Amino acid sequence: MKTALLYNRRSGKGSNPDVEDAILDGLESMGHEVELMVPTAKGQMTELARQAVAGGYELLIAAGGDGTLNEVVNGCLGKPVLFGVIPLGTVNVWARCVGIPIDVSGALKVVRDGHTREVTLGRANDRAFMFAAGIGIDGEVISHEDLHLKKYLGRFSYYWQTVRTLCTYDPPRLELSIEGEPPIPCRTVVFGKAPLYGDRFYLTPRANPFDDVVDVCIFRWYDAIRFLKTMYKSSRNGAHLGESYVEYRRVARATVTSPDKAHVQVDGEYLGVAPLTVEALPRALKAILPPG
Repeated sequence: MKTALLYNRRSGKGSNPDVEDAILDGLESMGHEVELMVPTAKGQMTELARQAVAGGYELLIAAGGDGTLNEVVNGCLGKPVLFGVIPLGTVNVWARCVGIPIDVSGALKVVRDGHTREVTLGRANDRAFMFAAGIGIDGEVISHEDLHLKKYLGRFSYYWQTVRTLCTYDPPRLELSIEGEPPIPCRTVVFGKAPLYGDRFYLTPRANPFDDVVDVCIFRWYDAIRFLKTMYKSSRNGAHLGESYVEYRRVARATVTSPDKAHVQVDGEYLGVAPLTVEALPRALKAILPPG
């Protein structure tokens, strides 16, 4: 099979040349005709994916973290190609949600033995997302992301940046609009296409990559103590849904507006500011996933 390996050497394990060699050797031993494509700048993966599609590659394998996966998907969305994953990132949310092993050998076995499934994605404005989009405090945290800190602290860099943000954060005024419902005033909104959010939190615990809706976790009110309590309870199998200031919806489409500067993140990457329109993209991606 004509295969493009889109490899991010800036991802957590991607800088190790032994890992890169192991992936190439593994794919070639399966009979893949592999073209290695490596970006030279952040954000270039999407264009490389478009080039791979135009070049007639049948399988695009994203080797990197969640940001890498997002960029590759946005370059091949709606095209007649297969999508595979070798997780090399800090958290690897999407891979964990669909059962792809985090170790390289296990992920290669999925490429070899896995089944093709159609996956529903979300779209935030003009960008597709795989597991989450958020507006409010998570967007604020990502807007201040320190890539050097992330390199040395890994997933703990997110916790550090969250603590720093909480010390000075003034939440924006948001209004969530869902067709058929009155507008909902709120302070943070998280949209999910997978149950896991970040390292260990289940803000959208009922989200499913294979159904045709986007799950929505709505924070009606905000203060630092309440936020920390919500995040802790979300790590306990989504227990935060019992809180009076949290609402939950499952929608095909929704819009968030704000008179303030409300930051937006998509799959852990900064997108911009409000307004934000999110919708489901049913069966938009053909991915190689574990059997069963």
